[in-house]
Amino acid sequence: MTKKILTILLLPILCVLTASATAHTLICMERDRWAEMLRERHGELPAGAGLALDGTVYERFESRDGTTWSMLITHPNGRSCVIGAGTDWVEDGRFRAPQGPQS
Repeated sequence: MTKKILTILLLPILCVLTASATAHTLICMERDRWAEMLRERHGELPAGAGLALDGTVYERFESRDGTTWSMLITHPNGRSCVIGAGTDWVEDGRFRAPQGPQS
């Protein structure tokens, strides 16, 4: 009985610790500062954007030669964060997600 109660009490704490250990840290600042930094450091300029139902703006920045990209999210309160970055963005359907092992 004591073991069951202890498990019930400790499980939420363990979940919180696990979640915070695996969560990514976002670096956020004003959108204009991000745009300037992405342009200066990576040669990236705005290449596309979308508005979510909650008012959040998702923006993709891309280098002129298309080799690098960054995804910026701007919340309605003005806070902007880079949520992803990478290489070789493809829009024409050539990209195919890797397939898992065939069974």
